[in-house]
Amino acid sequence: MPLTLVTPPASEPMLLGEVKSDLRIDDDDNDLFLEGLIVVARDFAESETNRALISQTWDLNGDCFVPEVMLPKPGLISVDSISYVDADRIVQVLDSSVYQVDAVSLPGRIRPAFDQQWPTTRKQMNAVTIRFTCGYGSRLQVPRGIKKAMVLLIGHYFKNREETTDKKQYTLPNGVSALLGPYIIPRTMEY
Repeated sequence: MPLTLVTPPASEPMLLGEVKSDLRIDDDDNDLFLEGLIVVARDFAESETNRALISQTWDLNGDCFVPEVMLPKPGLISVDSISYVDADRIVQVLDSSVYQVDAVSLPGRIRPAFDQQWPTTRKQMNAVTIRFTCGYGSRLQVPRGIKKAMVLLIGHYFKNREETTDKKQYTLPNGVSALLGPYIIPRTMEY
């Protein structure tokens, strides 16, 4: 079930000024480094929670349709398209009236609409592509707990830049797991 990023987030969950304020950094000497750490912290938070933070578009591929598709990367904003390769090797796009989308559940899910069924696909790998948009939306909608976990990580990485053999450098700062815990979506058998 390959998952491919189509459109990355247009911004980060935190602005440089917010991070500098939280970490009490007044100078501009490390701005580029801090901007990189914001991306690293977002990647970590998304990986740990199995969520998308800022709106982004993904393709989920499968070999055939299954009765109910569980979409990774909650929260689901929209299903943009569902396409498949038919028996004649022609790519078809399903009309949205053929399926129903549940964007309320975590993770979001898709299944055939009432009195509908999935079409038959060509027996090949990745015959089905579901393009969907997910995330909290803008940085203002990302929960504060996730942002605080990101600040802890950024502060830790900022203070501990040098390579070291001290095992304490490889542990998460206290509080990161606790702050991210309420937002973790267990990994399911998507698609």
